[in-house]
Amino acid sequence: MPWKTSSVMEEKLRFVFEQELQERTMTELCQRYEITRQTGYVWLRRYREAGAAERIEQILPHLDELVDGGLITLEKVRVILYRPPKK
Repeated sequence: MPWKTSSVMEEKLRFVFEQELQERTMTELCQRYEITRQTGYVWLRRYREAGAAERIEQILPHLDELVDGGLITLEKVRVILYRPPKK
């Protein structure tokens, strides 16, 4: 089986999705993605500062892969996308 490649944007989106699901702590996620907590908070802040329309545009190209990979369900995507941003 060939190695699966992913772009930086896909990795950032996966990170944000996993953080939004709140199944792991920020520390656990940052260790898993091999980034500093500071970087994790930057990714999260940038995602939350983007409007809902921009978030949808960012996610759509990668949505099929995320769902097919079992990372997220369509129901969870709807909850994340339409949740009011945290302040």
